[in-house]
Amino acid sequence: VDGSNATFWQSTFSPSVVNLPHWVRIDMVTLRNIDSIYIVDRANLGNSIKTCTVSTSTDGITFAQQGGRFTLPYDGTQGKFCLSFL
Repeated sequence: VDGSNATFWQSTFSPSVVNLPHWVRIDMVTLRNIDSIYIVDRANLGNSIKTCTVSTSTDGITFAQQGGRFTLPYDGTQGKFCLSFL
């Protein structure tokens, strides 16, 4: 959202790990066209995103899944993945 690889989202892991699935909601404030989303893994954590879905909404109540289910390759190193909706 802000273009910085130093910004990250993390689910609660202490005092206990939150069960899957995890989700994040981003309010873009105004209606925007999105053709892709980049996901940058944090290196050497061993618990990278493996699959994800992206859903969008114009009212924050009704959501529609975009582009199906994405499976991200993971080889143990930091990676940058592009989810494209073109």
